[in-house]
Amino acid sequence: MKPVIIVLICVLTPLALLSSGSLSGADNAPAPKLKITQTPIVKLDCPYGLIFSPDSRRVAGFLSGKGGKYVASVDGVVGKEYEDTGAPGYYSMLFSPDSKRYLYLGRRANKWLVVVDNVEGKECDAISGSPIFSPDSRHVAYIASRKDKWFVVLDGVEGKEYNGAFSLTFSPDSSRLAFVAYGDHGVIVVDNGGESKEYGSVETLAFSPDSKRLAFIAEPLRPQRPGDNGVDELLPFFLVVVDGVDSKEYMGINKSAPVFSPDSKHVAYAAPVDKWTRWTIVLDGVEGNKYDKIDTDSLVFSPNSNRLAYTATRDQKKLIVLDGGDGEAFDSVTTPLFSPDSNRLAYVASNKGKSLVVTDGTGRGPLKEKEYDGIDDITFSPDSSRLAYTAKHGENVLAVIDGVESKEYPQIVKTDNGHAPCFIFSTDGKHLAYAVSNKDFEVATWFLVFDGVETKHYQCHPSYVSGTYIAFNPDSSHCVYTIRLNNVARIVVDGAETAVNANLIDRIIFDSPAKFHGIAVAMHDYNVMDFALLEIEITR
Repeated sequence: MKPVIIVLICVLTPLALLSSGSLSGADNAPAPKLKITQTPIVKLDCPYGLIFSPDSRRVAGFLSGKGGKYVASVDGVVGKEYEDTGAPGYYSMLFSPDSKRYLYLGRRANKWLVVVDNVEGKECDAISGSPIFSPDSRHVAYIASRKDKWFVVLDGVEGKEYNGAFSLTFSPDSSRLAFVAYGDHGVIVVDNGGESKEYGSVETLAFSPDSKRLAFIAEPLRPQRPGDNGVDELLPFFLVVVDGVDSKEYMGINKSAPVFSPDSKHVAYAAPVDKWTRWTIVLDGVEGNKYDKIDTDSLVFSPNSNRLAYTATRDQKKLIVLDGGDGEAFDSVTTPLFSPDSNRLAYVASNKGKSLVVTDGTGRGPLKEKEYDGIDDITFSPDSSRLAYTAKHGENVLAVIDGVESKEYPQIVKTDNGHAPCFIFSTDGKHLAYAVSNKDFEVATWFLVFDGVETKHYQCHPSYVSGTYIAFNPDSSHCVYTIRLNNVARIVVDGAETAVNANLIDRIIFDSPAKFHGIAVAMHDYNVMDFALLEIEITR
């Protein structure tokens, strides 16, 4: 049976508040016309563990089979029945990064296996963690056991057996596969089959962005060392291993993974010194200034790899250290944020219950902006020329764009179910959109603010607001967002809206400046769901 394809040609009435239907701002700009093609993908009854592919073109999940068993459904193609598909409350379906492949777990009797592209792997006693795809989607790896021995399976080929294995990691270019395994006396790192020396323990593995380097934190194999009183004491000494070379040992080093610079030339980590009374940053093996404490999760390199910033504590005050220089001390500071061009740095600082944004890189030294009751969601535009954040004033919130305040609102919401930032900039940085809503728990009134101007106000269920998706096209000439009104999905293009034969629309992905797509979902009785590929072309 051929799929039913619905094609609609819609002439939309633009909302004047959004540049008369055009981001160009031209007078008398024609309203956009939409060519909407809706192609059915699959109809599912009570799906479990439902997921969409990264490219938003495929749908997969699990269905109830006979006798309490489960079957997988991928774009309507149903697999074999299994007694289980993962840990309790966990469904193992996974698409590859390129969306062309998929995998999931299956248990038959007391044996587990991995199904890749509807082909069963070899049965084993257990599978540790989740199988993973390589970044290029060409490889699949997982850790399995048989007769109390553990091994890594790479593309169906079983590797060497160990007493245990964990931390399975592909390099960014997919050319290397590393994991930690139990050796004769301690643990080892296995990198493309090559084994390191043994350590007492090994923490998170970290590949450099260019995949040529590997770093991890390890505890020396010898568990005991002489203490200050001359008696052997159990002390936690650790070291960092970079490219197979051990650093000096530190007592109680933080177990967060070392941080590589984007160009892979530098590696940094925080380490305790002076008998654990002080902390320092070790950059390329060289210790820096000492502080009372360093937030080990705050280390960040600039995008061009030339700068390093982090949060430190001195005399019970927090400060930002940028390029080795101390910033002003405050009661608290957030993790610093570099602009995409690496020339600017921004962070939130607080004193006595008041917060402000501190920026650097303007050529005039650090600048402190206006104080508010709270600040969040700092965002640089893609071209680095603009800075936006939300500021709390009493019970309300406002947007601060390049130092200019908006009016106060009940709340500024994160869209895409909380996965998107509050502020959505166009690619060229010239346009900005964000969603505003009240706090009513029964009927939400919400709208988009586009370049400082409020667009049409909508009323809907509060849960629908966070499900809104906002996107600019690649050349910044169109702004698109989705809404759900009276349980009907609508698409708004440059302020002009049209209804779609669905209840909701998943993420919007642009394929070209004038074409985008997403998955449309129609629900029936809260159990049966129809999924369709929604493809839209913008014309004038």
